[in-house]
Amino acid sequence: RRGAEVVFVDEMRVGLLGQSRRVWGKRGEKVRQRVELRYEWAYLILGVDPIKKRLMWAWLERVRGVDLAEVLRRWKAQGVVGLVWDNAAFHRSRAVGEVDVSAAVFT
Repeated sequence: RRGAEVVFVDEMRVGLLGQSRRVWGKRGEKVRQRVELRYEWAYLILGVDPIKKRLMWAWLERVRGVDLAEVLRRWKAQGVVGLVWDNAAFHRSRAVGEVDVSAAVFT
């Protein structure tokens, strides 16, 4: 259909493992420091339409079917009628299925 878009979609976790290593101390004395690890990340959902040369993206705190369905509703309102994505479990969730966007799966 003219004007309708089929996009290739995938998601990835982008994050940071915060760790402080360098400290000031007296010369010749060993500095003992507690190692504090802090994990921080977000998920990037990226859609690519190679025909129209268009990128669409959304940032999510968690990837669940409900959150992904909200992104797909916004993209559907912008003209997306079909998706090509992998076979992740949340892609097959009930909330995503209710959005009514055709999906092709690749493995």
